[in-house]
Amino acid sequence: MTKKILYAVVCTTLAAMTISVTLTGCRIKTEEFILVPTLSHGTLTPGTYVQNSSGCWVKHQGYTRFKPPTSQSYWWSPKSGYASGTVTDVSNGAPTANRRIDVMESGTLNHFCDTNTPGRVTFPIAPTSKYAIIVYVINPNTPPDSAGETLSICVNGLQ
Repeated sequence: MTKKILYAVVCTTLAAMTISVTLTGCRIKTEEFILVPTLSHGTLTPGTYVQNSSGCWVKHQGYTRFKPPTSQSYWWSPKSGYASGTVTDVSNGAPTANRRIDVMESGTLNHFCDTNTPGRVTFPIAPTSKYAIIVYVINPNTPPDSAGETLSICVNGLQ
């Protein structure tokens, strides 16, 4: 009999780890994996962020820009070995249609957003580019969003 065991990890930095499951003395399966997501926080600011022509920009009344935890810059750098990145809204009430994640690539100014999957965006990573992450809040007076609230994202593939 085969049983599948699922583990959920919500934006926690882990080192390489091996999971081994034994049942009545028989080794079932061993898997090695590396999870290194980054958690970042930002304060919801009332107002409108600079309008751009991308399909990610949406009329809004509040926004949050996110910095990497080890930098004072709003530009995130690619982590070595990643071909794609993911940004997930892990704020209170997420996912919600009241927020839009916008990831902008430097140089090309390409934008990637969560229009197809609210609260989560996956995008290709160019090793020489940097990325800016903004969450637009359409109405900051709609629960769970309010001015001054801390929004949080989980970032994979960038640092």
